[in-house]
Amino acid sequence: MAQELSEQTRTLVRSRIADYSNLTPEQQLREAIKVIAADFHIYCERNLMIQDKISGEIVPFKLNWAQKLLVKRVMDDIANGRPVRYIILKARQMGLSTVIEALGFWWTTTHKNIKTVIIAHETEASGNLYNMFKRYFDNSHPTFQPRRKYNNKKELVFDVDDTIKEEYKAQGKPSPGLGSEIKTLVAKEGKGRSATIHFFHGSEVAFWEAKADVVSSAIQAVPLAANTFAFLESTANGVGGFFYDEWQFAKKGESAFKPLFFAWHEHSEYEMAGTVDVYDDEEQELLTIFEEKGYPKESWDRKILWRREKKKEFRSDPKKFYQEYPKDDMEAFLSSGRPVFDIG
Repeated sequence: MAQELSEQTRTLVRSRIADYSNLTPEQQLREAIKVIAADFHIYCERNLMIQDKISGEIVPFKLNWAQKLLVKRVMDDIANGRPVRYIILKARQMGLSTVIEALGFWWTTTHKNIKTVIIAHETEASGNLYNMFKRYFDNSHPTFQPRRKYNNKKELVFDVDDTIKEEYKAQGKPSPGLGSEIKTLVAKEGKGRSATIHFFHGSEVAFWEAKADVVSSAIQAVPLAANTFAFLESTANGVGGFFYDEWQFAKKGESAFKPLFFAWHEHSEYEMAGTVDVYDDEEQELLTIFEEKGYPKESWDRKILWRREKKKEFRSDPKKFYQEYPKDDMEAFLSSGRPVFDIG
């Protein structure tokens, strides 16, 4: 169910409407809808719901630190007319796919003729991402639910039937339909796509088959222009390969994509209560990082204790922990997937 705006946000909305007090109630509502649709944060508060990963309940979407950072970067790009292009390397469960899909849903349902394409590495992941979009739609306020022409397990098409379009066309009126769509695909299905894409998200790109071909095909379909979006997001999968190479190019400023790395220790949820008496060598190194990052000293032991408990889940494959929860980008790549050298 859609949420009501807080009184603080209502005041903000009213402050952005010229001569608000002199407008009729109908005019006030119409202008308020425009303000909400134009501001992602307000739109998110009013409309977007997610499934809580612990309780499984449908709850309001409240951005965490990583999500806020990405949104801030994206909003700055939009405001300055820059194409939105990011390659994202991250630890698990940061909620970055959730916020990218939220941005895609917001942009697609508030603008006409937007084509959004999400490509995942496997069928189950693609289905999960589609369900996320469906949940956003089902729980949005009716005012912000565009008419759907149809939806299936891969697509949400926001439009009206062709007969209605013809009726409006005969009257010399623009179609009342939005003409926008969201499509979710699996990487092996995405190759060769040529239609224009305005919003693209490649999820877990490091694990795609035929990575370079599929990504190249999708990216070339996204015009290099303002108000276009492309995100390449993944955990690491070894040194070498498309995602690793593109990440290195991005770090050197030689890619159209800007690099964003999200380490596990930056996430405030990754802490456990308690204190530590003795630190091993890896933990000593982490303490140095914590100090450089400026984390509150009282949080250091909580982070170390969380890490110790999490590592117990990877007893059968210890290196997997460093892939899923890296302290820095190179640890992620070196601890995962393909080895640096052929050791066969």
